[in-house]
Amino acid sequence: MRIKRSAGPRKLLAILICLSLMICAIGGTVFAAGEIEKVSLTVKPTENFADEDAEKDFNEAKVVLDLYQIAAAEKSTDYDSYDFTLTEPFDTLEVAEEMDAEAWQSFAAQAAGIAKTSGTPVVTGAALGDKIEKTDDGEALPFGWYLVIARGEDEKDYWSKDSDETIANSSVYEYRFSPILVSLPTKDDVNEDGYRKSSEEDGEWIADVSITLKFTQKQSFGSLTIFKTIDNFEGEMATFVFSVEAVKDGKVVFSDIATIHMGKSGTNSATLDKIPAGSTVTIKEVYKGARFDSVGSDTITIESFLASDENEAEFENTYNKKIIGGYGIENHFTYTKEADGTYSVDVEQR
Repeated sequence: MRIKRSAGPRKLLAILICLSLMICAIGGTVFAAGEIEKVSLTVKPTENFADEDAEKDFNEAKVVLDLYQIAAAEKSTDYDSYDFTLTEPFDTLEVAEEMDAEAWQSFAAQAAGIAKTSGTPVVTGAALGDKIEKTDDGEALPFGWYLVIARGEDEKDYWSKDSDETIANSSVYEYRFSPILVSLPTKDDVNEDGYRKSSEEDGEWIADVSITLKFTQKQSFGSLTIFKTIDNFEGEMATFVFSVEAVKDGKVVFSDIATIHMGKSGTNSATLDKIPAGSTVTIKEVYKGARFDSVGSDTITIESFLASDENEAEFENTYNKKIIGGYGIENHFTYTKEADGTYSVDVEQR
């Protein structure tokens, strides 16, 4: 790629092609550079979901797109190409003479950092699959070089704290997206990974660019709050013990206990964290003592655990006024991993 530098700090990027870090397909009608009158961008979700549930979960994350114009484009007077001039606040970006995949990844991360702190998108909240032809102001989408940021529509803080990625969440998974760099128009001489096949003179220009969004998927976790209510309690301190087990895809993925101490009537609670979302969670009251009778079942099952702090289980007891000495119990739990990868839990009360 040939780079021209102006006298000022801004760089002229000549014959810029599509330089994307997270696209796997580009399509559209080809033109000579001078024939293009307008441009558009369509970002499609992947069609390679494992099953309908996976696609449904991704759709639940409500992924939308923001477009930042990091460079303006003008038709070159010397070549069948465009000259790209970095725009504020992205004009501080440095483009090396030789840009390999690692260099472009670093460049995209720097551009994302500027967008995060001081950039203003020209398109905000575009839906996946929609053909983006206009800016938020209703103007035709300008020719140029764009940073494409995918994010969750409902996320208040969608920038990752530990990388340049952005985030969208469903009730089961966290989806992460790397920043995308794409030129509008772009060359048709790119391979399936978004990088050029040959020299800069090869290929024609595409006005209506279509790319496929890639993402990484990470297990989300939620918390569980167990509420214990006692009616008509008169006596010494009482101890209540609950076992909590989560099963996903036929395997035990979480197993723990929660203990609640109470000395009078009312409601108290205990919370357990890091329970995998999407699992089936069974909460069982394994000890309540002989002085208390259960109101309702001593086992509650949550069929689809959510990645939130809204998962609750409520248990109620009535004090039967039996006089029994002693205070609580001490529970010893032994976890054994079986050959099939599942866990068995042994409880010893002392």
